[in-house]
Amino acid sequence: MSQDELTVEYLITRQFKTSEEFSTYIETESAKRKITNYEMIVEYCEERNVDPTAAASLITHRLKQLILIEAENLNLMKKKTPRLST
Repeated sequence: MSQDELTVEYLITRQFKTSEEFSTYIETESAKRKITNYEMIVEYCEERNVDPTAAASLITHRLKQLILIEAENLNLMKKKTPRLST
């Protein structure tokens, strides 16, 4: 399979078995690299020639909330997201 033929299904079955594994990978790598989760998703997709919007189905609710909070903290969105409870 060439880089141009990578699909979301391929990403799930070859590298990640679940969306939780993908989201955990994104969170871990973004923390290591000191970049936002959104930037990590874009970087991951660019490296694999995958449209970042295609990765949306792999993102867990928790990661979506973290991305919204990051966007709010960067003043890219108005603050209205309820905070995550631990």
